[in-house]
Amino acid sequence: MILRIEVENAPSAAVARTAGFVPTADDLAAREVKGWRVLLRTWCRGNGEPES
Repeated sequence: MILRIEVENAPSAAVARTAGFVPTADDLAAREVKGWRVLLRTWCRGNGEPES
C-alpha cells in the first residue's frame, strides 16, 4: 500500500508514521491541484524501500 502526501502537510505525515508508513526514496511527484502546484512524497507500508 502506498500514500502520496503533500510535502508540507505535517499532520498527515504524522498520521502516516503512526500507522506504520515510511517515506520512500522515490522522487517527489509534482501535481497541479485547483491551480496550485504541489509536491507529493510517496509513503509505503510493507515491502517498499524506506528513505535513507
